[in-house]
Order: sequence, then C-alpha cells, then structure tokens
Amino acid sequence: MPLATPAVPALGSGYMEVDPAVALSGRNVAETQSVGLQNAAFTYAWDQNKKKLPRNFGGDNTAIDAIFAIAQAYASPPATPTLTTLSPNTKVHGAAAFDMTLTGTGFTPGSSVIFGTVTETRVTFISATSLSVTIYPAYIPSAGTVATSVKPGGGAAASGTVNFTVT
Repeated sequence: MPLATPAVPALGSGYMEVDPAVALSGRNVAETQSVGLQNAAFTYAWDQNKKKLPRNFGGDNTAIDAIFAIAQAYASPPATPTLTTLSPNTKVHGAAAFDMTLTGTGFTPGSSVIFGTVTETRVTFISATSLSVTIYPAYIPSAGTVATSVKPGGGAAASGTVNFTVT
C-alpha cells in the first residue's frame, strides 16, 4: 500500500474574503467589517506591505491571508521606545568623533538615532535598554542644545527627545 502524501498547509483559508486595499481606501464600508481589518496587527502589517504589492493587486485572498498569518506572530505594532539618558550628554564644540551610549526602554535591532537634523542608521543594538552610536563633528555645527531621539525598526514612532549640550 503506498504511503499517503501529507497535506501541504495552504496559506489561503477563505475566512477573509475581502480586499483590504479597497476597504482601507474607504470605498467599501462593508469590507471594513472584516475581522482582518479590525485587527491592529493585521492593519499594521498591511500598511507596511501594501506598497510592495503589484499595482494590479486584486485582493488575492492567499496573499491577504499570508499577511494576516504573519501579523499574528507579532500581535501588535512595535511600541514607541523611551529615551532617558545620553552618555556623554555634553561635549565641547569642535570635539573629535565620539561614541555615545543611549539608555532607555523598548529599543529594537534596526533602531536609528535622530541627533538634531541627522538620522544616523549605523547604530549598535546592545539590548532593549541600550544602544551605541558614533557622533561625528559634522553633526554639531555650533554650540547649543541638540535634541536627540531614537526611532525603532519596524515603523513605530520615535521616542521623546533628550537634549545633548554643546559648549
């Protein structure tokens, strides 16, 4: 007797028979009642991925269901981090490049540091409470204060700012 071929799980489950692109545009109010669009994780995942779909995407339920299934693994959008301290938190204008340690909560791999008007993406993730970044002299055009914040990977909002002082 031949062995039975195991069933391959299908990504499309048929439980969400809507096109979120239409529902999100507000053209079809009934579609917004879909369980998928009422789920914060799905809505976040959809917003992050909808620009990557072909323009002629017609509501392929398999793709929608796959995005929904992936979103459930994350449960919710990333949280906004909290930045509490910078070390060092002051330097003399014209100082050489230096490494700064940022301390707070909710940091993620892929975080960037916003130092004044500069977004520095070359950030070393140490832990959920600590990051390290190199600050270059060009980032500090004059004496004063430089608002500094952390923007986590994954699209969450940036933290509140902590001021860096340049004397």
